[in-house]
Amino acid sequence: SGNLYIADSGNNRVRVVNNQSATTTIAGVSVPANSILTIVGNGAFCLVPPCGDGQAANQAQVSAPSDLAFDNAGNLLVLAYQDSVIRKVVSSGTISTVAGNFNNGYTGDNTGATNASLNQPLGLGLDAAANFYIADTANNVVRVVNNQASQIKVAGVTIAAGQINTVVGSFPGIACAVSTNLCGDGVAANDPTVQMNGPSGVVLDASGNIYIADT
Repeated sequence: SGNLYIADSGNNRVRVVNNQSATTTIAGVSVPANSILTIVGNGAFCLVPPCGDGQAANQAQVSAPSDLAFDNAGNLLVLAYQDSVIRKVVSSGTISTVAGNFNNGYTGDNTGATNASLNQPLGLGLDAAANFYIADTANNVVRVVNNQASQIKVAGVTIAAGQINTVVGSFPGIACAVSTNLCGDGVAANDPTVQMNGPSGVVLDASGNIYIADT
């Protein structure tokens, strides 16, 4: 519809600009024409998880949102950098956590997505089936959450339904120390020799190839 969604990181909010000629309801919030309003976050840091899950998104606490995406059902996905989680906001405005457990770390591969620990992720991408691709920045890896009812394979890695796994880089996510080194170019993406250094963005093209901004 041409509306603008802003990850207002320093204010701990997601804000929307209604570019329509009339008032419209977005994530349960009535937004006047040509106006900006907060639709996610109340400005406070998340201190006591789950920080508003099950409530209206604009009353929840979301710490430093760094990226946004929409899934194929029209739900808004918010990557909260400081919370190390992905939150989902449905059209009614209710918020929930769909990946991460609010603890910084590198745990949970081959488990349910909300049991895993991420570490200050900055980038979020989705494929055509609405699987999540996470630039897990401080872990120096890219991880994928399978949102399907059956297993999928991404970059040669099998991921069971509802689970998360690393597809680029490998545990313990050692950083590529010298940017002129190959750091794993030419081998399988999850080979132990593959090293990234602060990946901050991830997108997919129409063929499903993964592009990573390796900061």
